[in-house]
Amino acid sequence: MPMWSLCKEKVEELIRLMNEKKKTYDELKAKHIHDLWQDDLNDLLETLDKVEEKEEADRLAHGGIKNEGKKKRKAPVKAK
Repeated sequence: MPMWSLCKEKVEELIRLMNEKKKTYDELKAKHIHDLWQDDLNDLLETLDKVEEKEEADRLAHGGIKNEGKKKRKAPVKAK
């Protein structure tokens, strides 16, 4: 995008986005690598549980038998 085509509103929007990204960057930089890893694992487990619940609901909707053998995973405990 050529610089001459930037209007005041677009510049303000870009500055707002830059400030949001900087805030996110600063928050991530302040975290320890192990905390980042733990957060990613927890997010993965939550998403996996949601996907498995949806697959189970789809399977049951198509005449399957309820699968009671699966156990819910617990999120790992954060070590301090």
